[in-house]
Amino acid sequence: MPPSVTVSIVNYNHLRHLPECLRAIRAQTLKPAILVTDNASIDGSAAWLQEHGDDLELILNHENRGFAAAHNEAFQRSTSDFVLALNCDVVLAPDFLEALASAMTGAPQAGSACGTLYLGSPGASDRLDSTGLFPDRFRRFHDRDHGRPASGFSRPAGPIFGPSGSAALYRRSMLEDVAPDGEYFDEDFFAYYEDADLAWRSRRLGWESIYVPEARGWHVHDDLSRARSGRRDAGATFRQLLLIRNRHLCLLKNDSSREALRDLPWIGGYDLALEVYLLLRKPGLAFRWPREVMRLLPPMQRKRANLLERSPAAVRLSDWRLP
Repeated sequence: MPPSVTVSIVNYNHLRHLPECLRAIRAQTLKPAILVTDNASIDGSAAWLQEHGDDLELILNHENRGFAAAHNEAFQRSTSDFVLALNCDVVLAPDFLEALASAMTGAPQAGSACGTLYLGSPGASDRLDSTGLFPDRFRRFHDRDHGRPASGFSRPAGPIFGPSGSAALYRRSMLEDVAPDGEYFDEDFFAYYEDADLAWRSRRLGWESIYVPEARGWHVHDDLSRARSGRRDAGATFRQLLLIRNRHLCLLKNDSSREALRDLPWIGGYDLALEVYLLLRKPGLAFRWPREVMRLLPPMQRKRANLLERSPAAVRLSDWRLP
C-alpha cells in the first residue's frame, strides 16, 4: 500500500493563488487528503473554497491565528503517514508527493524532506528558490541555492538541516515525537522561522532531513511579486518585526551556550548593525522588537528547559553552515 499523505494549506487572502495551487494538488500521482485552513480572509477566499472544495476539508477560523497555529490545527486533524505543509503560492509538479514520500519511506530516520523549488511560475522560471534550509554564523536561516540560475543546475540528493516551510513533507511519527502536545510549529512565532525551529528541535532529538531533487515545485513568492509591481504592502513592517523577533526566539530556544558564545562576535555584530539601521530608518521597530522578545522570553525558557530535559546534546550548527 502506498503511504498516506495530507496536504495542509494555510490561506490568508490568497484567492489569486488558490485555483492553480489546488489544481496541481489534485493532479498528483499520489493522491492526498487536502486540508485548507482559512485565517479569516477578507478577499472572498472562504466563499470560493466552499464553492470549489468538494474534495477538501475546510477549517474556517474567525481570526488570523497565524501560519504556525493554523497548520497545527490541520496537522492535529489529519491521521496520514505524512503531512505536507504547503504555501498557497506554490505549484507542485504531478509527481512531487510521490517522489518525496517514496524517498522518506526508504529512509526511516528522515523526519522531513524537501524537493527543488524554483522561483516563479511553471514555464516562467529561470532561477531557484530553495533546495533546503541552512543556518549561517549570524543565526539567520537561508534557502540553499536561492537565486541561482536554474539552467544546467544539478545537485544530488542528500542530507539538509531542514526543509523550507513553503513545501515541507513531515513524517507523522516525527511530529508526534517532537511535539507530543500538538504544538508542532511554535505558535508563539505566529509566522516565520517556525520551520527553522521545528528543524532544529527535530534534529536535536535524532531525526534527519533529506533533499530529493526530482521532487519539483514552483514558488511564486507573493511578497516579492507585490514589491516588484510597486503595490503597497501594509503588512511589510509586521513581517519584518516577526523575522527579527523570531530569529532571536529561535536562538534563545534552541542554541547551545557554547556555540552561541563561540559565534558571539558574529551574532552581536549583526545585531548591532541591524539596530543602527533600524534606529535610522524605522525607530519604532528598533524599540518594538526587543520588547517583543522580552514578552515571549518566559515561554521560550520553558520550552528550552523541556527540550534540554529530553535531549541534553546540542546540535553543532557549524556542521551545517553553507560554504
